[in-house]
Amino acid sequence: MIKFITELKLINLDNGYYRLAEDFVVDVHGFKYLVPKGFRTNLANTPKCLHSILPPDDPRYINAAVLHDYLYSGGYRLSRAKCDKVFYDVMVAEGNSVVLSFFMYLAVRMFGSSHYKH
Repeated sequence: MIKFITELKLINLDNGYYRLAEDFVVDVHGFKYLVPKGFRTNLANTPKCLHSILPPDDPRYINAAVLHDYLYSGGYRLSRAKCDKVFYDVMVAEGNSVVLSFFMYLAVRMFGSSHYKH
């Protein structure tokens, strides 16, 4: 089960990046992940050619993207595969279709390695 303990609150830095205005806490299958206030994110790192259908700030996956960015930054020292699985699970829990969730999951599996910091 996935539960959002706090609401995601962002400050737009006007350069394609955002900063968390408050801690963001998500319970994923009984483990609470905390993304700290002040964390800097670019939301979903989708290719510019897809921004018309998959914009970086789409509310359908913004929570999953911010948590995933933090996990990739080394916040919890998880394997890349585990970070990507958490991303997928949060996408589905937010009501996204399995097709969209799996497409986004495949994208981070195939193209996310250069952003993974461990």
